Amino acid sequence: MARVVSVSGKGGMVTRVERWSPTIEQRARANQRWEEPVSEAKPYGIPKQLVWDAYRWVKANGGAAGVDGESLTMFEQDLKGNLYKIWNRMSSGTYFPPQVEPVFHPDSYGYRPGRSAHDALAMTRQRCWAADWVIDLDIKGFF
Repeated sequence: MARVVSVSGKGGMVTRVERWSPTIEQRARANQRWEEPVSEAKPYGIPKQLVWDAYRWVKANGGAAGVDGESLTMFEQDLKGNLYKIWNRMSSGTYFPPQVEPVFHPDSYGYRPGRSAHDALAMTRQRCWAADWVIDLDIKGFF
């Protein structure tokens, strides 16, 4: 995204276009001396355009149903209301998506809590002695 910035200096007013990316930041609740409360009702400055752009990106990628099981078709039945609801909850700090439990294959050892390269080697050794045949094994495939 781009934005136009005007700056006054010794030579007068200078206008330039600069690259800009919207960020999500929590707004300060009061000024530096804690005298005046912020008049904004939302504690997080999330532009509505950011939520709209995220929706368009998901749609362009053929977005699948989320953890709540709602498909893109179901979401689009009340698109304006659903996007507003998401924006409203995110900008007020009350949006908490459901937790997703990770699912690991029992034979995966890379970056797993309580598992190491030594565990991968031990399992390989155990399986090699359990059969009378050999498979060429690349250890980096375990990580």
